[in-house]
Amino acid sequence: MTIRFGSFSPRLASWVVGSACVLPALSACTQTPPDDATPPPASVPVVAKATAVAPAGSYTNPVLDADRPDPGVLRVGNTFYMLHTMGGVPAWPLYTSSDLTHWQFSKHLLTPENRPAWIKDALWAPEIHRIGGKFVLTFTAGSNVNKKLCIGMAFADKVDGPYKVQDAPVIADTVAVIDSHLFQDDDGKNYLVWKRDGPKGGVSGSIRLRQLNNEGTAFAPNSKEVVLLESDTGNGQPWEKGLVEAPWMLKRDGTYYLMYSGAFIGTDFSYSIGTAKSKTLTGMFERKPSNPILHSNDRYGGPGHGAFVDDSTGQLWHLYHARDRQSPNDPWVTPPGKGRVQLLDLVVWKDGWPSFAGDSPSTTPQPAPKLGDFPPYVYMMSAANAANLVAGAEDDMGVKSVEFFDSQNGKESSLGKAKLANSQWTLPLKSKLKNGVHVYAKATDSGGHVSASHYIEMGVKN
Repeated sequence: MTIRFGSFSPRLASWVVGSACVLPALSACTQTPPDDATPPPASVPVVAKATAVAPAGSYTNPVLDADRPDPGVLRVGNTFYMLHTMGGVPAWPLYTSSDLTHWQFSKHLLTPENRPAWIKDALWAPEIHRIGGKFVLTFTAGSNVNKKLCIGMAFADKVDGPYKVQDAPVIADTVAVIDSHLFQDDDGKNYLVWKRDGPKGGVSGSIRLRQLNNEGTAFAPNSKEVVLLESDTGNGQPWEKGLVEAPWMLKRDGTYYLMYSGAFIGTDFSYSIGTAKSKTLTGMFERKPSNPILHSNDRYGGPGHGAFVDDSTGQLWHLYHARDRQSPNDPWVTPPGKGRVQLLDLVVWKDGWPSFAGDSPSTTPQPAPKLGDFPPYVYMMSAANAANLVAGAEDDMGVKSVEFFDSQNGKESSLGKAKLANSQWTLPLKSKLKNGVHVYAKATDSGGHVSASHYIEMGVKN
């Protein structure tokens, strides 16, 4: 059984980017905090703990009891990194955790020094992902150029930066585009997934996908934009109220699962999480008939827009936001409230679909994730039909060896062990490999943990 991964926003109702529209309620990604609604500065680190005392080996929601909407999470080594939505600059606040239940603020990754001229405000829904040895940050921002919400990208050699932000958005459309997510398939091809507003604005639209180039810096030549899920009248489920957003792509046992949020996070707390699946990445996705899979309960309202990440045993967890009904108001109104706090819950697979226990956020002590013993990260670096096979691996995980394999008709065969030189694991090929062979690398660390890279299909241009 295998699962592959691809990963915000408070706003005043009167604030609009681009054309004006009036909504009956607010979606989670159409709110903007005032400029001073920022996390504490780096000089005042925050360690957020569960408010209730949980037994040893367990935790109780919330895991971050503060207004930190739209969390995006990435694991690097044995450390988890989290970003969340901000209104203005500084933005992209980076938090770290060793257990997914206690988070500490580290630094802002976007500052006036690395902010390009096109970025105005509304720094929403940032996520960090990996492409080879690079860290790729995707985000939403209000644009000074087309006066609409656009999607941008930034790149760094280390997860905590410094990040070089591209000088122009990767997507600047005629309508607002939000909630970008990066997904890498088994063959190493990279895809950007995002929500595009419809003609009526945020109450309609679709979730879309397009292939990126090998480096993830731009869309691949000749690639096409594909609609995965529509929310216009007659194309969605009633609970969505015409709105879908916050996509996150999973792959499990050959099936693609599109996780998304729908409805609104206003006073009715109808915002919820749904899922849809497809056997092909570019096909229209089939919604789960019993959606939503996570909805409000008596304690937490409007759960949605989060990230999915494995623990060291391969169990899948979801970190997401919701409003605490004991203090549901935004933190900048009177009387002040907590805003959207962060919750953590285990994903349960049932009848070929992801689900959650009780279909709503947990409110009692839960078994904690199994952590601290992860395999190394390994990735292919060479293209098809190269003279050498080259891979990279996570240095701080104690990688002892890297071995290359090919597979044809489901059979695996070793091509030999690589040698380490200049931080690269290289294996010279004695002869040209046949078309249709899947070539990949396996890394073994000092603890005996083995992990596999994506594969390259020989004879096919990437």
